[in-house]
Amino acid sequence: MDCALTSVNRYIMENKKISDFADELESTIQPSNIFIKIIQHGGGPDESHIRANRAGYLHLASLFLRAAIAPHRADTIHDSIDIDSNQFIDEDSNVNFQWLERSENIEKPQEYKRRFLDTLFSIGCCAIAILLFVILIIGIATVIGWFA
Repeated sequence: MDCALTSVNRYIMENKKISDFADELESTIQPSNIFIKIIQHGGGPDESHIRANRAGYLHLASLFLRAAIAPHRADTIHDSIDIDSNQFIDEDSNVNFQWLERSENIEKPQEYKRRFLDTLFSIGCCAIAILLFVILIIGIATVIGWFA
């Protein structure tokens, strides 16, 4: 019983330290100085980057710290904190988010298993490429034979 109580107390103290540190980070920045822009530079949101100033990164850090200790809400399955990103993310950003969610049960994606048809398709493409190359060489040799 003592061990479980000590573990709970340590968890509460860690959360308090994290919360205090997030508060300290927030106190070092002026909200008007925050600049954060999330830019999609490729074909989808997976090809994006963040451009921010120091105040912006400190603000994001405090939000991430708060998400790490987010209390469980009864109306949701996951632990999350709602944020109004319109207040600090530049309006020209391509990507936006409404909340930060914490989940300790993250499933890893399953590995892709090559099917026989995938292998057959790859072999077929290689065979066609080789055939086209051979036809090209034969064509070049034929044209040279006409002029020789």
